Amino acid sequence: MIQLSQVRWNTYHNFEGPVFAGNLPVPTAGRDDPFHAKVLSITAAAEGGGFNATQMWDSGLLSVGAIQFIDAGSFNVCNLLGEVAERCGAHLVQEKLRPALDMCDAMFFRAGDGKWRFSHKGATVNTNAAQKLLYFGDASGNKLGSYTDAKRLRVKTWVVCMANVWDIPGSTDVQTEFTLRNLKNGFVWGNLKAELFAEGVGEDGYVGATKAMLLAYAVNAPAVVVKMYDSGKANGKAKFSPEWCLELLRHVVLNGGIDVWKSRWGAKLPFVEKAFGVKLPTYAQLAARSWAVSEPPPRPAPVVVAPEPVIEPESIPEPEPAPVEPVAPPPSPEPPPAPIVVAPTANGYARMFEAFMAFVKMLLDAFARAKR
Repeated sequence: MIQLSQVRWNTYHNFEGPVFAGNLPVPTAGRDDPFHAKVLSITAAAEGGGFNATQMWDSGLLSVGAIQFIDAGSFNVCNLLGEVAERCGAHLVQEKLRPALDMCDAMFFRAGDGKWRFSHKGATVNTNAAQKLLYFGDASGNKLGSYTDAKRLRVKTWVVCMANVWDIPGSTDVQTEFTLRNLKNGFVWGNLKAELFAEGVGEDGYVGATKAMLLAYAVNAPAVVVKMYDSGKANGKAKFSPEWCLELLRHVVLNGGIDVWKSRWGAKLPFVEKAFGVKLPTYAQLAARSWAVSEPPPRPAPVVVAPEPVIEPESIPEPEPAPVEPVAPPPSPEPPPAPIVVAPTANGYARMFEAFMAFVKMLLDAFARAKR
């Protein structure tokens, strides 16, 4: 979230106003990225470079985002904020805009036709004059020398609120999609669109770089780029050749009459080289036609990493089961031995009788002696 202290002041011709350059950078595109992503990267390099870049110091009245969509007349800022509201939550957008809305007696709402617009003191803001009253508080808008302290606070508050919208989770994805969708549809037309942006015209090398540069400039002044294309396309070089591309770019940039295009050319060059692999001349070389054409280096062959072979375990036959010897059932337990009974023999009985009789005789003798 940014604060008022981070907003600086700038002037441009007969205009002045606040500006925040942005601190949510757009990713730098490489050669393998889609064409529209390359254009977004190159355009953002000279238009602030951040998703939350916001300014109010030129004829656009209010410019927001990586490629600086303007609100004056086109209501593109309202359209962009409306998509954020629908995708990420209208209450979150309202919350970010609240300080400016309360200060200006304004609302942000979806009208009956489905478009998102501001209202100011109860009236829908749908004209350039109404936009000046909403954002600046008077009919002078951002005219140089028209600011009071209260007006400065008002416009700085708008810049802070607009920049802070992009803290909403998912909002930068919405802005990216909105930007890519509108790049070709909203900024080129006529012969430029029918010829250079026709189906089948390449988007790599010098042709791709030329198309991206023209789109990046068309974001700033589309009518000028369309007009300059018509007057510069017949330059005596083979159409779509590197020489034709460089002559066309030279004609558009040097003769378009937009003084900031000179500095913006230099800001875009590193991003063009990274995205398309071609090295465009500096502005001085462009003006002097002292350029050298060099085809982009071939893309490195993709490194194919062979998958590691899957080593199947050798098929080992299951061992045949060893023959199982039949197991004899355990023997039945033997009955305990019968007690040994020794039967007396005949001679044994006779001896026993003799012994008994001898015992009896001894008793009788003892009894007879006792009587005497």
